[in-house]
Amino acid sequence: MLEIVKADLRNTDNNWTTPTNWKNDLVPDNAKQEPVLIKKGKSFYPTIDSEVVVGDILLEADGSIPGAITIVDGGTLDVAYDLVNDGNLVIEDNGSLQVRESNPIAGTGSVSISRNTPDYPADFYSIWSTPVAEADSQMNTIFTNSIIAYEYDASQNPSAYVQVSPAANMEVGKGYFIRSDNESGVITRTFSGTLNNGNVDIPIYYNNPTDKANLIGNPYASAINWKKVYEDNSDVLEGTIYYWSQSMTGANNNSGDYKSYNYGMGPSDFGITEFISAGLGVFVKSLQPGTMTFKNSHQVTGNNDQFFRTNENEDDGKSWFRLSGSMGYSPILIGFIPGATDNYETMYDATFISEGASIEFYSLLDSNKLEIQGRSVLQENQKIEIPLGYQVVSAGDYTVSIVLEYIDPTFEILLEDKLLGITTDLRQSDYTFNVPSPIEDHSRFILHYDYAAQLGIDDSVIDQNEVHTYFLNNQLMTNVNNDIQPKSFQLFDVLGKEVMNIKFKKKVSIQNIESGIYIVKYNFEDSNTVSKKVIKR
Repeated sequence: MLEIVKADLRNTDNNWTTPTNWKNDLVPDNAKQEPVLIKKGKSFYPTIDSEVVVGDILLEADGSIPGAITIVDGGTLDVAYDLVNDGNLVIEDNGSLQVRESNPIAGTGSVSISRNTPDYPADFYSIWSTPVAEADSQMNTIFTNSIIAYEYDASQNPSAYVQVSPAANMEVGKGYFIRSDNESGVITRTFSGTLNNGNVDIPIYYNNPTDKANLIGNPYASAINWKKVYEDNSDVLEGTIYYWSQSMTGANNNSGDYKSYNYGMGPSDFGITEFISAGLGVFVKSLQPGTMTFKNSHQVTGNNDQFFRTNENEDDGKSWFRLSGSMGYSPILIGFIPGATDNYETMYDATFISEGASIEFYSLLDSNKLEIQGRSVLQENQKIEIPLGYQVVSAGDYTVSIVLEYIDPTFEILLEDKLLGITTDLRQSDYTFNVPSPIEDHSRFILHYDYAAQLGIDDSVIDQNEVHTYFLNNQLMTNVNNDIQPKSFQLFDVLGKEVMNIKFKKKVSIQNIESGIYIVKYNFEDSNTVSKKVIKR
């Protein structure tokens, strides 16, 4: 039994941080990791909406009014040692419970964990996993409307999608494709039962170099960090996870439906990070057959938003591109970073996974199609050529564009169309071309990173530190510590969507945009650009 030394919840309101709720008016101190008792029979019980750290915590039992805690969106209860729940523990969508020790969570109280579906039509899939024990994870008790569910059975050779009965239990650590058969919009799914805690082992299968995908799922009630998972399982797993975010109906979905995150390079597209939310499944690829292990040490505080969040990685040397058309777009990432080489390495390269999509776009390395390619750091006087491949299922106009880049401005970024003999400076303009019929082509386009030897002593290269950007009272403010001023700027949201493209002004009124992280790309003469991240609060 826990030794309760303080923190006897009283009866003022449901705010954790209200002093009068606690014995001697002392709110539990996160830094001290104190034992906490949530007593039974009270009129108010705490709601956690920020990070709360405790040592041990006990929710008392009672037949009618047990001790209770509710963790809401943005809240995290971080338990350093033991959790005994004889009361009611409620974790709402995007709330998190993190338990550091691997001891089973004790107590006979109730637990509910809610996760919201994306705002999808009825026939769109999501990948789900269970944060509670398999015995408590019968699908039709969680997904209470009519559903269709599939598992990806990598134990077969070849691997195959297998339909699963709605009455089946979800295995802990596995992912499942699940869709509503007749309901659309945001639907709340609630898991109830015994929370998973401690190590979770799952088998990993490898059939051959082209059949090595495995569908896994976060087994905990908090987000986990893919980088930590990979570091503990790099003997059996490649370094990339693949998220699913369906965008179209029909057999040929947008190539952007699979979004990847690579351990060494980061995301293939904007809006994703290394954090795998509670209840979320992802694809991984294996190096060999074996066993992977989820551990409590993989859990993180917060970062439990539905599916994706903002990318905040170190971006120097990275460049993101898209091939866009009427059916959507396909993204790629190419980066020149310390540690990477020009050979294929699973820690820095991610193979293309969206075969059969309406638009496919990838870089080529030997026989590999890559959506993320890591290469050694650019050196002065280098000229790098990277072949690009694409496949489209319909005729029409398609456009290759830079979404964002952090490449040394002494290097040009050029797209060569070998079929038409056209070379385009992608920093200056996008490149649009037409295809008269469906096609797969690996020989038409080459991406060049060329050291710009023509730069003379009088040409100016703009330093990132010369440009200062911030929001103030709905105005975007820019200070440039340089005699050379930008000629224009573009404002992008975190998904890469252009919000604004205008001539440069030091003060620009910006109304009706939501709080969040934005990218401002300043365009100077002589193809120089500077990109800055800025937060609107």
